[in-house]
Amino acid sequence: MNFFPRGWLCMGLLLWPLTSAPISPSTTSSLLSEPASLLLVRDLMQAGRLAEAGQEVALQLQKPSPDPQFQLLQCVVLANQNQTAKAITCLSALVKAQPNMLEAYNNLGVLHASLGQHDEARRWLNLALQRLPVLWTVHQNIQNLQVEVSLKAYASALQSELPLKAAAPKLTLLASTSLSNMANITFEPTATDKVEALASAAPAPVAPAAAAPAPAVQALKSTPAPVQTSEQAPLDEETRQQVQAAVEAWAQAWSAQNMPQYFAAYTPDYSMPKGLGRAAWEAERTSRIAGRRFVRVSVRQVSFEKVGAKVVARFSQFYESDNISSTHRKRLDLVRHEGGWRIERENVITK
Repeated sequence: MNFFPRGWLCMGLLLWPLTSAPISPSTTSSLLSEPASLLLVRDLMQAGRLAEAGQEVALQLQKPSPDPQFQLLQCVVLANQNQTAKAITCLSALVKAQPNMLEAYNNLGVLHASLGQHDEARRWLNLALQRLPVLWTVHQNIQNLQVEVSLKAYASALQSELPLKAAAPKLTLLASTSLSNMANITFEPTATDKVEALASAAPAPVAPAAAAPAPAVQALKSTPAPVQTSEQAPLDEETRQQVQAAVEAWAQAWSAQNMPQYFAAYTPDYSMPKGLGRAAWEAERTSRIAGRRFVRVSVRQVSFEKVGAKVVARFSQFYESDNISSTHRKRLDLVRHEGGWRIERENVITK
């Protein structure tokens, strides 16, 4: 039973582990820095131009000592072109050449699952977790695989045909080697983590008969203060809430494919990419957003910095549509315009 409609697979670019501990600045820089050629291939894939993406990957693989990410992308392009057997062969060769590339193990699990080979799929997913247990996407794929197996067993027990294809969640392909790099990352515990560790190790106090104020440690655990870096200037709470609301409204308009509201999130003098005029940029964005079966955009790990009269928002942008999903670190420069905060500049953070 397939986990996704015929004709596409879900490609996820997961950049961050699920931990509250910060990554050191040098590690963050190395994870987020990517050559322009890799960004070009990802843009082509997100736009559905798989043939062009495959051509660019083939060109890069002809170079001496090519980046292993292009080998992974070659396999993902084949998978998205419904060439599942070739994609499995491609990934199997990649595992032999790059035994620590965890994304290849995950993708082999996804493709075997798409062929109904559940035991083989589970084997590859478990092999990834054995090498690095904190892989959220792999855990999610294993959970979705179990849902599919359970639904199939339930249908078999009832000797009936259930709408399993519509009900079963899809598994996620990975197209970035950033997860493999995390095996060597050292996370630095925050002050909050240390307090929580001490609190968990200490014996629980005996509660008095009368209600007592909550301990300070509990207040710290329930409402952790946002981490501020040295480059961030102070930002008052009211402004922060206004800017955060503007960013969330922008993501919601994008998800709803509400193009008037989406474009209203930008200033009239928004800095268009590629030297495009406003009309050409709006036409391009409309062609890439409107008309899809669904679009989901969310922002996480948001930080704000006051720079003169504008506010810079940095966050992880999670994008998913009917044919692709991706994750980028994004920067939005927002300014006050007509009583609200509007986007003046938008960039993908590459370093």
